[in-house]
Amino acid sequence: MTITDIKVEGIDFKGLAGIEIIETAHAHGICELSFILAGQLDTEQLLQLDGQKVTVKAKDDIIFCGIVNRCEVVGQIIGRILVVTLLSLSCQMDLARKTKTYQSANKEYSDIADDIKNGGYADAEIDCSVDDTIAELVYRDNKTDWQFLKDLAERHGQILFVYTKTDKLKLSIGFKAFQKFLFISPPKLVSRNLPMDFFLRLEQNTYEGARSSYFLETTLELSDLTVGVGCSVRYDNVFQVVIAGHIYSKDNNLYNEITLRPKEGCRADAWDVMSHFDECFYLKAQVLSSDGNNVKVKFDCDAEQNADEALNIPFESSVSNYLYTMPDVGEKVCVYVDRWRLAAMTALRTRAVDDAAEKRSFKIPNASIIFDPDKFSFTATETTELKHENGMHLLTNNKKNIVFSSARDIIIQSAQGKTQDGQLNMVVPQTTGYAQYTGAAGQPATVQLSSQISAVGQEVNTVKLRGSKKEAVELSELARNLDAITHREARAEEAQEAAEVNGGKLNFNGQGSALIQVKDSSIEMKGSDLNVKTKALFQIAYTPAAGGGSGSLSKFEGGNPGNRSEQIEIEHGSENRERIRENIPPLPDDKRISV
Repeated sequence: MTITDIKVEGIDFKGLAGIEIIETAHAHGICELSFILAGQLDTEQLLQLDGQKVTVKAKDDIIFCGIVNRCEVVGQIIGRILVVTLLSLSCQMDLARKTKTYQSANKEYSDIADDIKNGGYADAEIDCSVDDTIAELVYRDNKTDWQFLKDLAERHGQILFVYTKTDKLKLSIGFKAFQKFLFISPPKLVSRNLPMDFFLRLEQNTYEGARSSYFLETTLELSDLTVGVGCSVRYDNVFQVVIAGHIYSKDNNLYNEITLRPKEGCRADAWDVMSHFDECFYLKAQVLSSDGNNVKVKFDCDAEQNADEALNIPFESSVSNYLYTMPDVGEKVCVYVDRWRLAAMTALRTRAVDDAAEKRSFKIPNASIIFDPDKFSFTATETTELKHENGMHLLTNNKKNIVFSSARDIIIQSAQGKTQDGQLNMVVPQTTGYAQYTGAAGQPATVQLSSQISAVGQEVNTVKLRGSKKEAVELSELARNLDAITHREARAEEAQEAAEVNGGKLNFNGQGSALIQVKDSSIEMKGSDLNVKTKALFQIAYTPAAGGGSGSLSKFEGGNPGNRSEQIEIEHGSENRERIRENIPPLPDDKRISV
């Protein structure tokens, strides 16, 4: 094929002297046309060429279609040459910069490509060889459509292909053959090479399992000018990908040199892929909804955002001087993005009145308290009460103690009735595993607790008869003397104001055992035993009568309060019961009491 077979549509110049077309994957195609000028060409005529769509054909087949990007007149008055440079139609996507986010957790590469196509390229075709679902946030940071599509391909290790052999914009994210070719006769082999630096960068950084044979490049010389980048050519008994093309004229003849590479080697450069690894930045956003620890937002760079498609973003904020709070709907937050993982940071309050402590309320429909080894999350409703539709839950997998403190009475009480089967009343530590704590092959064990007497297996009346009778409690003279020595009445007067709030009582109802401790004194209730430990002046024992009936306090026998080294012994029991002896240490001089 000769240069006389070339037809140029879109500009009105005759005398084509030369043509050169350079195509490379992941880049715009370039075409340079040289015309011999027969006369003068003023500046206005040159300016009219700018932005014109030009189609170059070899006979009736399109070999390049693009936009005029540059015009230049070379030479003197006699023998001047006009050089017109075209860029492929993809250059139209490399003009306007935009900033946008894609939040949907179910989006695919094709969804993003369709959104770009609908932004002003109605006739464009954007194919995707990658059909993965992208659950993370995708952020377009002030990029043109072309730059953004390249970034999108590079994040997946792929490259972008542009097809220049058509009068419509046609691209592919990753390789998806535009056309397939079979040679009737073997083409002329120009060269073969292996880009070792390119291969080694991929092998050691981003392409595990890469082989050198994937990147063997073969350059062939063809007479067919319709074969270009993004096409598939069968060579060495396998289909390979055209990653570069060079059409040029020489001595009025036209030649097409293409470079082939196996499909497995069509990868983005490791440096380009790794440039996206450490991306981290902040984005301003407005809260659409707040639920639990998460918020849904509309980023300021987006014109609108469907709340149903918005991602649930964890709200991570330091505790303020008065309360840990979730932001209200409509408030501004800063969202930190680190490799497409999100965290909403401190809210930017829109109203100064919201900064007051009494205004810092929670705005969450349900409620829970969650402890885990790394953080403490507290969520509540707008009221001061914690509510939950199916009951309140306190879950912990932290090995540290859980401490409750309050200036008011604390009442802990479980509801009467049975706990439903299968409901866990305690969550075991995550690090130890469920299997060894449950008897159901790792499934939550069936738990049934009851505070009803009828569920214990005893008749209600029988249990009541076995219970002790109520007895009036009267302070003895000894007890009153002890109160005076320990200044109990004085301390009660000091705490009078706090006691008026709600009685100063702690009501605790439970099964098994309970321990109440104040400083060095404690009361432990375990089963039917009551153990009292205190720094009291001496100990006494209450012993039931051997044959049943009421018991009595044992008397002191054989003790001399004036003798410091003497042990006071208490003996009690009956003829039918072994005696119990207790040794009680002597009293200090200033703490003796006559009994």
